[in-house]
Amino acid sequence: MSETSTIDAPTTALALEGRQAIANGQLTTVTRVDGDTLYVEHEPGRALAAGGVVVLPTPGEPVTVNGDPRVWVGTDTALTGAVALREGNLWTVWVSPSGDVYSGQHAIAELDARKIVTGPPEPGMRAAMTAISNQRRAQQAAAADRAEWIERLTDEAHTYANDNALCERFDEFMEEHGMRRRTRDYDLRVEVTATLYITRNAESVDDAINDLERDDVWAHLNSSDLDRTSSERYHRIRRARAGEASDAGASPVPGHPMPPATGSESLAAVGSVVSTKPPDGLTSHLEERSTPR
Repeated sequence: MSETSTIDAPTTALALEGRQAIANGQLTTVTRVDGDTLYVEHEPGRALAAGGVVVLPTPGEPVTVNGDPRVWVGTDTALTGAVALREGNLWTVWVSPSGDVYSGQHAIAELDARKIVTGPPEPGMRAAMTAISNQRRAQQAAAADRAEWIERLTDEAHTYANDNALCERFDEFMEEHGMRRRTRDYDLRVEVTATLYITRNAESVDDAINDLERDDVWAHLNSSDLDRTSSERYHRIRRARAGEASDAGASPVPGHPMPPATGSESLAAVGSVVSTKPPDGLTSHLEERSTPR
């Protein structure tokens, strides 16, 4: 259910102006109320239907969400991103009846104050919940600053280690203390051999070979239908040519008949790709062999 769903008739008469709200997928604030019309901070001058805006509780208000009573603290902006809002979800903070502070994700449409607020805040509760919210934000900001500092320190340590040719023990030390190991560039020599069964319609094997272009081979290598069936077909024909079939035309694989003769020549192409200048690029060498049907 999205945040623009129409809200049922309010269960509690609430002052909406100044409250946080979700309008058109954005976290904003209600700036003015005019009957059944609301105006919000991020779209000044645009009248919005009150039923299409999700208005949130304020700190200290008692609420019931999914049948559970709790006291509203606020939204968890550190966890709620633009993607979550677009998907209709919001991270919120609340205090349970036992006094524990929790954070959780809910569908935005389930959080409208006009539906979940059960009464006014108790004396002193608004200030207490606001203090909890401010403390959480300060802790999250401090954690973010520390994580950023550790990243900068790690980068500087890596630079120092590289400039001074420090050994693998440095990376082990970094990993033991929860920091990133160094990364390195490695030059790799890659050799790939591919065997393909390609059918070309031609008057002779020589014509079939001459007609085969390098692009044809690459196209078959990139083809999504290079599966076990095509591989089995190639090996059935190869075994048959080697005399593994007991009768002429019989299939060496039970249940898989030999393909009928069509007048076309079958070409088994073997391609080898070898890196001769790592890592600047790959040069390819194609060897072609023919196996007439």
